[in-house]
Amino acid sequence: MMRIRCPLSRSTLPMRWLSLMLCLGASLVLSIADGAQALITATGGAAVQIGAPANSRVGMLQSNTSIFVWEEKQNHLTVNVLPFNIDGTPGFYDTAASVAATAGNLPANSLVDSHMIHFDQLGPGTTTLSGSVEFQHPITAVFVLCDPLDGSDTELGSPVTLYPNCIDTGDFRPVDWVSTGDTEQIIVSPDRMKIDFTLRTSNVLDQLRVVTQQSAAVAAAPGLGFPAVALLVLLGIALGTRILQKNSLPV
Repeated sequence: MMRIRCPLSRSTLPMRWLSLMLCLGASLVLSIADGAQALITATGGAAVQIGAPANSRVGMLQSNTSIFVWEEKQNHLTVNVLPFNIDGTPGFYDTAASVAATAGNLPANSLVDSHMIHFDQLGPGTTTLSGSVEFQHPITAVFVLCDPLDGSDTELGSPVTLYPNCIDTGDFRPVDWVSTGDTEQIIVSPDRMKIDFTLRTSNVLDQLRVVTQQSAAVAAAPGLGFPAVALLVLLGIALGTRILQKNSLPV
């Protein structure tokens, strides 16, 4: 977490109360914002976290050694009902039947964070990689197949990223074990805080979207506006005044 140094010198008595109060308010803002941004807590295997890219369409974000992961919408209150394929139930998913068993709908007015997992190999041939991602909040939905992925791009996708769609990729945007019968798989951990995956690509890509359930404790942090910042600064001023009065310093 970023730290702010708040100098207090008796040679600057007329100003130090203001310095202390402002520092306390700023520290409150930064501490809450820093904690809220740590939505992906760890990656493993071939998974590598990056910033939201400008373009994730076929051929634009490729690697034979890395599966790229990025944050999409944070602290987002959904507007629409969004169909998904896996409801976060812990377990092993590698067939159409296993996915269909937990399919459902993400209700409107759900407070969520969205994360994209993307694998597009470079060059010819076939590449299989495995990785994992751990989250700060529990997994509540995974979008794996064509319609749920395409249908959630506008609502949950990063506003700075261009996404592929199933029409352009010949229905090969999603994890496609349903059609190929290969070794692709997804595992949701027992505590729903981690997803493991094995992905296999050749001439197109694999994407899956993971939605985690946001907590009320950090709901205001990612999008702090002026009213929220002002309130936190005022709280810092009040706390600073109390500290100075307790220590018999002029305020």
